[in-house]
Parts: sequence; C-alpha cells; structure tokens
Amino acid sequence: MFWVFNYKYQVMKKVIVGIYEVIELEDKNRRPIFDFFKDKTCAIIRVNSEAEQIIEVPEKIAGMKVVEIGYKAFINQNGITSIKLPDTIQLIGMEAFAGCQKLTTINLPSGLIEIGQKTFKDCVSLGKIIIPVGVKSIGCEAFCNCIKLKSIELPENYNELGARCFVGCSSLENVNIGNVKSVGKELFKDCTSLKRVKWSDSTYELGSSTFEGCENLEVFEVGDLLKRVGKRAFYRCKSLKDINIPNLEVIDELSFSKTNIKKSLGAEAGVGAYKDCKELEEFIYEGESVPAEVCDGCDKLKHIRIGRKVQIIGVKAFRNCISLEEIVIPKNINDIGSEAFSGCTAIKMVELDTNSIEKMGSHVFENEWLEKLGLVEETGDCSK
Repeated sequence: MFWVFNYKYQVMKKVIVGIYEVIELEDKNRRPIFDFFKDKTCAIIRVNSEAEQIIEVPEKIAGMKVVEIGYKAFINQNGITSIKLPDTIQLIGMEAFAGCQKLTTINLPSGLIEIGQKTFKDCVSLGKIIIPVGVKSIGCEAFCNCIKLKSIELPENYNELGARCFVGCSSLENVNIGNVKSVGKELFKDCTSLKRVKWSDSTYELGSSTFEGCENLEVFEVGDLLKRVGKRAFYRCKSLKDINIPNLEVIDELSFSKTNIKKSLGAEAGVGAYKDCKELEEFIYEGESVPAEVCDGCDKLKHIRIGRKVQIIGVKAFRNCISLEEIVIPKNINDIGSEAFSGCTAIKMVELDTNSIEKMGSHVFENEWLEKLGLVEETGDCSK
C-alpha cells in the first residue's frame, strides 16, 4: 500500500491486488452516496487484464467494499468479453469501459446510481443493456457508437439522460425512455435502425438533432407535456409519415425537414421547418410570420391555409411547390419575401388584395402571374 495523487480524490492510498489497482475512499473524501457503508470503501482505478476474457469483480478488495469503477479503469481492454459487477457498485465513472471492443455482456448492479460520460463509448460488440431502477443519471455519450446494441431497458423514473447518449447505435430498434426529466441533444442521432420510440411524459422540449438521421423511424409516441421540438430534431427521418404531438407550441429550424409527413403540425415554426418534405400535402399556419423556406421543395403540397394573425410570408417559403394550383393570400398579409412562390409552375389561381401589400421581394411569383395581378417589383415595394 502506498500514497498517490488522484485528480478526483486528492491524496489517497492505492492498493494493488491481483489485476486490480484500487484507491481507498477515506471518510474526509468519501462521497455522500457512500456514507451509509460502515466498512471502508474503494474505487477501482485500473485493471491489468490482458490475459482475461471473463472478469468477475469482487465485492471486496483488500477488505474494502468496491463501490466505484473509476475513470478509465477498463478503457481499451480489448481482451475482455464479459464482466460481472457486484451489487456494491454505485458509480461507474467516465470512460470506465470505453473502447472495450470485444465486450459482449455486462450486468449493471441493482445498487447503481450513476453512469458517467462515455462509459461504454465504442463498445462495438455490446448487444443488450438493462439499466437498474435506482439509476438517476446517465452521462453524455454513455453508449455512443455501440453499433450492435439492439436493446436497452431504461428505468421508469430518473433525472437525466445526457447529450449524444446513443449516437451511432445503428442496431437499436425500439426505445422507451421512461419519464426522464432532463434530456440532452442529439440523443439518438444516426440510429439508423430505430423504428419506434416511446418518449418521456416529463419533458417540455425535444433537444436539437434528437432523431436526426434515424431514417427508419416510423412511430413517435408522446404525452401532453411536450411543447417544443428543437432544431433538426427529426431531420432526415424519411420513414416518418405521421406524428401527433397534442400540445406542441414551437417547431424550430429544419425540425421536420426531409421527413415524409403529410400534414403540418400547426405550431409556430422556424426556418425550413418542413423543407423538402416530399409527401407534405397540407400546410396550415396560425403564427405571426410564415418562416423563410418553411415548405421549400414540398413537391406534393396542394393546400395552404394562412391564419389571420400572419402579416409576413418569408423568403422562399413555398418555392418549388410544383403541385400547388391555388394560392389565397389573406388581407392581413402586408409583406411577401423574395421567391416566396417562385417555381410553383402548376398555379392556376392567385387570390391577392394588392392594396394590402406594402412590400414585396423579387421573383415572388412566376412572371406571368405578376402580369395578371398587375404587380410591379420595385426595390422591394409593391405598386400597381
């Protein structure tokens, strides 16, 4: 036994027993979650297991209860295929098992409370994980690039699911994330096999790029609490055809771009919210301003209904909507941005009160409709 300096635990005693290097957690440094242990406790900080394939971590090392798997303790141990952890473990630290490329199975013990950042990152052979009910926090990128992870069982109630937690888990198919209270961004980005998600009923916001690139996502189930869908949340989810978010208020930039939904969701939208939605047929909007590029490139869009609060139609809002035949612009609209309806080659009827238009950008309509409506584009102003 000898003394070492550790960046997390300050000065503590290090013990080497067999393949394990551990640090004793003394009373003055012990974390609150370990206080109920009367015995001395320790954290595993390093493992020398080059010849080991199956690891069974003991409950005690040198007479001390093992309560933590420390920072990078098992990192890049490519010979390990299976790990069994004792129920005394309460914390698995950052990158503890990262890069264990042959690890196929690991149990997470019933006493576990926290899973650190990047804990299982790049564990490319890991196929299934069951998160115990006592876990309260799962760190950022905890399971990032676990490409064979097909199934994960999460607790019903917990506090935090970190950003990019499952990024690149390309075999993951179905997820129920329980009633987690805080969820990070890019959670399931590029999970290309993901088909069905049951979302938390305890979160107000879906983070940016949460499902970006989930090209096989078909079903998204959510309760009444979700109010906001973040930037690019469903971007490139090309199998998503129908979605219902009952109390949605805000849709951020590119949220549903390149999906195949058929109807807009009615909430306040950001730039390009439905851009290149090739199956979108109906757009209904009650916000204050129709965003730029909101339906740009929506080939099958046929019906537009703009509410009475709207005053502005943004730049390129309906550009290249090649199935659009009729356009009704209500009198409350006073500003139409450049190219708002350019490339809409199927237009047969435009209803517009030219007296209400105060400003019009360039190339709003195809030239023939400018002539029919008696409109002249002039440095951004509209005159008859």
